[in-house]
Amino acid sequence: MIDGRWPDLIFRPAEADLAVVSDWLRAEHVRAWWKDPADLDAVRAKYLPRIRGEEPTEVFIASTSAGAFGLIQRYRMAHYGSWAATAGGATWCSRTLRASTTSSACRE
Repeated sequence: MIDGRWPDLIFRPAEADLAVVSDWLRAEHVRAWWKDPADLDAVRAKYLPRIRGEEPTEVFIASTSAGAFGLIQRYRMAHYGSWAATAGGATWCSRTLRASTTSSACRE
């Protein structure tokens, strides 16, 4: 629960919802910034390896009893060296996160 506003918020595996993700990515307001292909085959190609554990990124659908409303991903920055460097890597982690949380968020 987040401040009582989302009592039934869940993050569920995304595989069954890839058609919905494709629809979201093809929406006009999303197309303004989402430049990758958004057809169902492209979405499957991008996300199925993550869903199946073939890549270090995990993908989930965020939903409540009212329905799905978003896709979230989680990963360790160390698994993506170029992104870690762009985002500040360990320097960012040491400045931003408390020492007790850096072990899972910033290290392999």
